[in-house]
Amino acid sequence: METALRELTWKTCLVYLEDIIVFGRTEEEHLEEQLLEEVLSRLRAMGLKVKPRKCQLMSQSVRYLGHIVTQHGIGTDQTKKTASEQWPVPQCHQNLTVDWEHVSAICRI
Repeated sequence: METALRELTWKTCLVYLEDIIVFGRTEEEHLEEQLLEEVLSRLRAMGLKVKPRKCQLMSQSVRYLGHIVTQHGIGTDQTKKTASEQWPVPQCHQNLTVDWEHVSAICRI
């Protein structure tokens, strides 16, 4: 997929393994510039297919690689945030170290 979409990456879409986000500033930009059609035609030319049931079209936000991506940036998936709020209080140094690694991963976002 990266090969098929190489020239469009960061201009029209983002690719990570088999996940693709096609983006535009507005709905009109998406439609007028035929962004989705360009991505799909390049995939088709390489013999690649998409599963319609896995596609989200014209969304303001998407869950991507465990994060929520919107026009305003990248945020934490609420389900992960809720799970971290329910962690038990660490009782020893080893538990504190493991919890700190989880917190560090979340803070990078």
